[in-house]
Amino acid sequence: MSGSSAVVSRTVQRRGAIFWAACEAIIPSSGVTPDQREFMIGIFHRIVNETSPLVRWSLTVGLVALEYSSLFTPPRFARFSQQPLAGRTETLTRWSSSTLSIKRELMKGLIGLSMLGYYADARVFAALEYEPEQHKADMIRYRKDHYDLSIS
Repeated sequence: MSGSSAVVSRTVQRRGAIFWAACEAIIPSSGVTPDQREFMIGIFHRIVNETSPLVRWSLTVGLVALEYSSLFTPPRFARFSQQPLAGRTETLTRWSSSTLSIKRELMKGLIGLSMLGYYADARVFAALEYEPEQHKADMIRYRKDHYDLSIS
């Protein structure tokens, strides 16, 4: 592996680890399980890799800022991904209500990506008793009945 590809690989792994640490704090405790880690990180990387280089770079910088800003913030003085769940939740709450809009925007993106990854898992569909194909058929039927639209 060349030097630059090793750096990229470490960056991708680190970005995934920080994302997972955030997911555990964002998604309700009854929902996320450790076996969903690879699935959700895979979806995260797939979505991020399909964005522009500027968005990818910005997200990486934002995640690194989230990771290391906690080193200087009491009471934990630890990297974000190394904090206990309560500390990570507290950090994310602070970032969500920050006066800096860039922190709030990063949080919106993290929450959205976390929810996309979580709800894309078939096990979550089963637990919620959600059947996408049946839901789609019901919505088509509803729209035809109520709006006289021919949707296929």
